[in-house]
Amino acid sequence: FYPVDDLHSKLQQFGIVSSETAENIFKEHWEFFMEVLISANLVVKLDPDKISFSDTTQYILQSSCYYIPIAFTTPPILTCDRSALHLQMSVDFPVTHFQVHFTRHFLAYNSGAKVFFTECNQMNATTYVYEGIHFDLIHHGEDIEFCIPDCDEQITLNMCTAIINSCHEVIEEQLMKRSFEFNFSIICSAESKRRHLLPDDV
Repeated sequence: FYPVDDLHSKLQQFGIVSSETAENIFKEHWEFFMEVLISANLVVKLDPDKISFSDTTQYILQSSCYYIPIAFTTPPILTCDRSALHLQMSVDFPVTHFQVHFTRHFLAYNSGAKVFFTECNQMNATTYVYEGIHFDLIHHGEDIEFCIPDCDEQITLNMCTAIINSCHEVIEEQLMKRSFEFNFSIICSAESKRRHLLPDDV
């Protein structure tokens, strides 16, 4: 829909569809169609102040846009991060489009949080900035990884609290539709394949 060097075309490599692109596709009914996609949890609407780009991809957005993780053309991450915090859900009922659900809740309840985009983003991974620290959500279906870097203990605690609270928001929303089981866990050690379940009140 746009020339290759146009900003709106470049944004699509990050899974971002600008309002201008949506209008170009859906014409005068574009807002209605985007609301349908939002209600289906395929898309999350982002204001410019909720988006951050890497130093090599500094784009200036003037209006709201739409983040669509499944729009990425890059292959998914398939390997498991052994140091990550894991959210595991029933195999027979994983929460589809978890990246959209989590992004919506995480940004709504954490002032200053942003989605971080780089040219290396992959379709099942979303990077966030919270209190100046980057962390990744990697969606493996029934297993969700939160890759948190080593940092100050209090910052790590604040970040884990914000992540877990947002996960509970997503889960409570889904439990209204049907029941399923879930738990948070970490892998016991670098050599082990066993998981250590965290307490139920986490």
